[in-house]
Amino acid sequence: MLTSFYSALTGLNANALYLSIIGNNLANLNTIGFKANITTFGDLLSQTMTGGVANGAGNPLQIGLGTQLLSTTPLFTQGSLMTTGEATSMAILGNGFFIMEDINGTISYTRAGNFTLDKDGFLVAPDGSFVQGWTGIDPVTGLVVPNTALSDIQINPGDLNPPKVTDLMSHVTNLSADAAIADTYSTSVVVYDSMGTAHTVTYTFTKTAALTWSWAVTSADADAAGGGSVTNGTGTLTFDANGVLTAPAAGAEPQITFDWNTTFGAANSLITWDIWDTAGTTANLTSYGSPSSTSSTSQNGYGAGTVSSFVVRTDGVIEAIYSNGQTAELAQVALANFNNPHGLIKLGENLYGETITSGAPSVGEAGTGGRGAIAGNALELSNVDIAQEFTNIITAQRGYQANSRVITTSDELMQEAINIKR
Repeated sequence: MLTSFYSALTGLNANALYLSIIGNNLANLNTIGFKANITTFGDLLSQTMTGGVANGAGNPLQIGLGTQLLSTTPLFTQGSLMTTGEATSMAILGNGFFIMEDINGTISYTRAGNFTLDKDGFLVAPDGSFVQGWTGIDPVTGLVVPNTALSDIQINPGDLNPPKVTDLMSHVTNLSADAAIADTYSTSVVVYDSMGTAHTVTYTFTKTAALTWSWAVTSADADAAGGGSVTNGTGTLTFDANGVLTAPAAGAEPQITFDWNTTFGAANSLITWDIWDTAGTTANLTSYGSPSSTSSTSQNGYGAGTVSSFVVRTDGVIEAIYSNGQTAELAQVALANFNNPHGLIKLGENLYGETITSGAPSVGEAGTGGRGAIAGNALELSNVDIAQEFTNIITAQRGYQANSRVITTSDELMQEAINIKR
């Protein structure tokens, strides 16, 4: 009879622990990246009676000695996403963990991507640990070089994107076939010098004969006092009877040199007037019977730009968008995966630590090697299911009540046995 006391007592202890785990899950209902714990129980070693044989079939007679809490396992199912509008917020879609390093060099892992930039531009978690990734940029391609040594990710919002000098300009223009001799038409294109300063280049077309127009390219900045000039800035255009350009031919587009005067101090610009398409079959200039007009202009230069925003791509690359319309890769966030993520140890503040049971981390790019993708401007919410936890509360409560009834009943039976003496 004493066995029933101790068996029921293990049931009380196990269900009390079960309630503690449920309470922890519900307490972290709104914790970013939190993974709910599921609980498993197992019976204790049973006592075998009568030497292991109870009947002719040879079946043993065993009496259980209670229950125990076998494990508490994190449930690594995907949590819902919440958009934040914050460029440095990240969520993992699938398997994997962000890699963190504190000021002491200790490595930990997290699913919570509520990161911000500190005063020095480092990407950090709320506890101050640094997000790890790759920051080396290939000087030729301008792309991040991944799968090298990890380092703290640092982003400087004040960085300037250097300017690019214009070396190609074009416009799609129709010069009216109905124009009278000596009629003119002008259009302009904005180009950039080696310092990123914008200059307006003006094209002036003058009809000199049927199917023939002269052209002249000027710029007030190049023609102003100070030694500026435009070289090879004039020429002739001819069209056939169908209004199709015949000269200059494809491959013979004018190359115009702009000597920006000393006011700007920029190097000379050699700019090709791109008249034909890449295949050399269609010209950007026509002479149809419609009014002279320009439908579009283009050039390949730009001025210096400041960072206007950041985006985080699904592969973890942090990309800056500059005020000049350009983009550039700044860094790439690394992810780690484990053969047994359930073996990680919880360190608090949404961090996990590596253990022998978890195995060594497999570090790489998001979206590769079984690692999930990264969603920018979003956070992964807790995966705690309130309905499930409330159901677990009921079962834990009933389990506790049932075991307490066993103790009180056993006590009553013991009292009856004592009363026999009376």
